[in-house]
Amino acid sequence: MKRKLLAIFCTCALLLSLSVSVMATTPDPMAISADTLYTLGLLDGSASSYDLSSTPSRLTGVTMLVRLAGAETTAQSYGKSAGFTDVPAGAESSVNYAYGQNWVNGVSATTFGSYQGLTANAYCAMILRMLGYDDSQGDFSIETAALFAQRLGILRDDVVPADGLTMGDLCNISLDILTVTYRDSEETILDRLLSTGAVETYVVNALGLNTTEYTAREISDQYQAAVFSLDCYYTEKSYGKEEPDANATAFFISEDGLAVTNHHSIEDALYVVGTLSTGETVEVERVLAYDADIDFAVVQMSKPTDDSLFAYFDILPSDSVYAGDVCYSLSNPLGLGVAITSGEISNIAGEAAGYALDCIVNTATISQGSSGGALINQYGDAIGITAGAYTYGNNMYLAVPLDPVIEADLSVEGWTLAELVAMAEAELED
Repeated sequence: MKRKLLAIFCTCALLLSLSVSVMATTPDPMAISADTLYTLGLLDGSASSYDLSSTPSRLTGVTMLVRLAGAETTAQSYGKSAGFTDVPAGAESSVNYAYGQNWVNGVSATTFGSYQGLTANAYCAMILRMLGYDDSQGDFSIETAALFAQRLGILRDDVVPADGLTMGDLCNISLDILTVTYRDSEETILDRLLSTGAVETYVVNALGLNTTEYTAREISDQYQAAVFSLDCYYTEKSYGKEEPDANATAFFISEDGLAVTNHHSIEDALYVVGTLSTGETVEVERVLAYDADIDFAVVQMSKPTDDSLFAYFDILPSDSVYAGDVCYSLSNPLGLGVAITSGEISNIAGEAAGYALDCIVNTATISQGSSGGALINQYGDAIGITAGAYTYGNNMYLAVPLDPVIEADLSVEGWTLAELVAMAEAELED
């Protein structure tokens, strides 16, 4: 262990010696982002070379974009011209290439707006297009690109500035998205940078960026946007007064709004309103599959805007879960907002009263309101639905396996919540 740590320390010391920035006091996160990007070869200079409080230009944004795509060398041999008259010779290749890929637009037919200030929405729009999203097809709008990226979990809320974009913000965003996957792909930006040789593997490893297992912080950063709190209303009166009768949790399993929760979380509710990490609200439109005995439900959520897409989890069956595995819970304990806890899988076949399937027993703490949350493995996959706990157990929490969700036919029309309540009342009368 000491030999390994020493080797990593020496490599990091060698890499960081390339930077002219020396920080004897508490490091500035923006400066760390800038120096990390510099060490990776994605940024010219380093934190000390920039005024991190300055406003970056559109030219700075497109240069970083092409480097993040691992396409700087390709761009230099790109033969087509965008026809812009305000791009300096040294930057023409990046602008021409990005324009040719439909990642950027000019401010007019003949000008790129090279030295105009770059906004957060404009930079996020560039990134989204590079990842495979298309605003011309209605996936998002430039005016809401940053919000769209946060809703999808591409960006964390705390890296997107509320006001104007600074050079430090650009560095934070650019570093933050390295682990984001391209649309409809398992390949991350960092994977592509490595595969194209744009960054060196030993540098990535020395900086600790190429890990296969996530920490609790990384799980929270990357997946919190896929989990949302639920307010459940049992009567028209409570819904009209916005006074929920119960709180619960749900999580998305598709980008178009399919979500999973416990059946008991939405049972008897006429209205169920979800609050996303962005503060936007969505409602349960239809229930596509459910089983009261197993205690799961798959619901279709409404969209806050027509172009809304959502961050979501890949889901795994119970045969991928093993006792001793690290696990995390993301849920809405006590209705206070989405929170993370960590633990281990204790038992994958726990019998519990009230559950038709054996539950996944684990030590990731949950509380009232956590029902319907995501139990997650160390690789960021959802493996269960947080549901409850053994009454007399210590740190023995229960999650419903996702096998019935995987096996469910989700192409059906489903039911509204009101229809399910009416069906339940009719059964009681019979």
